[in-house]
Amino acid sequence: MYWKQRGNIKWLKEGDANTKFFHRAAKEKVSKQHIHAIKKHNSEWCYTAKEIGEEAVSFFKNLYSFEHTGSFDKILDVVPSLLEEEDNNRLVGLPGELEVREAV
Repeated sequence: MYWKQRGNIKWLKEGDANTKFFHRAAKEKVSKQHIHAIKKHNSEWCYTAKEIGEEAVSFFKNLYSFEHTGSFDKILDVVPSLLEEEDNNRLVGLPGELEVREAV
C-alpha cells in the first residue's frame, strides 16, 4: 500500500510534466495494452501483428456467424405456449384502420 501511495504522490507531482517518469509511465501503459501473441484454435501461436489481426477476425466471424445445425422443434416442444393462436395472430398482424384512428 505504501508504494502505491508513494507512486500516486509522484504521479501528482510529475505526472504530466515532460519528465523521465512520465515517459516511462506512458511506455509501460502502451506495453501493457499491446497484444504480443494469441493462440489459434489449433493451439498454434501467432506473433506478428498481421497474423494476430487475421486470427481475431476469423475468431469473431466464426463466433457471430449462424450455422443452422438442426431443427428447433425439439426445443419448442418443451417451451410452454402462453398465447392462444388467435391472440398470437392479433399481436403479429397489422393494425386495422379503426385501431390506428383510436391510437391517434
